[in-house]
Amino acid sequence: MEGGCVYSDENNLSTLLMYKEINKEVIFYVKYNFLDFHIDYINIFDFEKIFPKNYIFILYNLPYTYDLDTTLKLWRNIAFNRMNYLNKYNINL
Repeated sequence: MEGGCVYSDENNLSTLLMYKEINKEVIFYVKYNFLDFHIDYINIFDFEKIFPKNYIFILYNLPYTYDLDTTLKLWRNIAFNRMNYLNKYNINL
C-alpha cells in the first residue's frame, strides 16, 4: 500500500497525504498543509482511521529509503512535479 492524495481537512485547508507500507502493517506517512507538517510511522489499523473520506489520488508509487531526509526530498519533488503537471494541463481527476 502506497500513494499520495490531496483533500480538504477539517479546517478546509488543502492537505497532501503521502504514505508507504514499509513493513507488514507498518506505514510511514507524511501529512502536509499550510499549518501542519507531520511525519510518523503508524500501524495499518490506525492509518485507516486518519485516512480522509473525500480525497483525490495523485500518486500511486513512492520510493522509500531508510534515510529520512532523502525520502522526504524525493517525495516532495515527486508531489511537486505531479501537481504542476496536473495544473499545467488542467487535468481533472
